[in-house]
Amino acid sequence: MRTINFHLRILMAKWAERHGETLTFRHLSEQTGISTNTLSHLAKNDQTMIGLSVIERLCDFFNCGLCEFMTLDEPRPKGAH
Repeated sequence: MRTINFHLRILMAKWAERHGETLTFRHLSEQTGISTNTLSHLAKNDQTMIGLSVIERLCDFFNCGLCEFMTLDEPRPKGAH
């Protein structure tokens, strides 16, 4: 089964590089209205349900498209890490 992977940590790192400061879940939450708990789950790719408004707000904040925010990846072979 293919899996959806969120690239929140990558986007946060790129944002930090551009702005010269660390982007925390708290700051991102304040800017987007998305709970830090949801952001944490997205960053760990263990979020099973996510609302479209959350995706829209994150894409707006990072000024990115869906393909930058998330990908549909092929399954890893058994035993691969």
